[in-house]
Amino acid sequence: MVRRIALVVVTLPLLAVAGLPAPASEAAPACGTADPSRAPAVITGFDGYTAVNLCDYAGPKHYGWSSYRFKAAGDVHCELYDGPNSWQYYSSITCWGKLPGVPAGVTQVEVAAGSVASYGQADVKQKETQDGNVPVDPASYRELAPRQKIVVPGAKGSVDENDEVCATAGDGALTCEIQNPGEAWGQDKKTHGFVLSAQGSRVY
Repeated sequence: MVRRIALVVVTLPLLAVAGLPAPASEAAPACGTADPSRAPAVITGFDGYTAVNLCDYAGPKHYGWSSYRFKAAGDVHCELYDGPNSWQYYSSITCWGKLPGVPAGVTQVEVAAGSVASYGQADVKQKETQDGNVPVDPASYRELAPRQKIVVPGAKGSVDENDEVCATAGDGALTCEIQNPGEAWGQDKKTHGFVLSAQGSRVY
């Protein structure tokens, strides 16, 4: 008697951090393409700033997921990571370079949704590349000028969460925050971010 055993293979979606592209259903639409499923960002505390055109700051793709980049005073480079198109369970803002007003040896500051921002050391080579280790053209960075802000809406659905904003003050100080954090991955439901200023930088 021959027994036949049916083998059922269950495939699970993998994240971009595993090095695989996002499924087509989660890939962000081309910049400038209307996305009716995306909830509008509800940003507070930056009413006196002029919002830039997000598409003008489109950055390199990360395994099919989007980013937006700009340069701040002192040639500091920053990236707002825009997570999966179907559900923004993760978002982050990172700035690197010669950061003003930070402890000695610090070359990077980063905030992720629902957690206090932190200082670190940047892997500049990794930061300045995109898929396939293609170098990012330094000339592609547009300035976020004084009194301007860049806003990346968060969740693409009926619930607004993980909205990202960076704004440059009149004195050149840069503030970046992730507002309206969701409940995924242990997020603490508080707004967190950082301020980069020659008068003294801080994380919160």
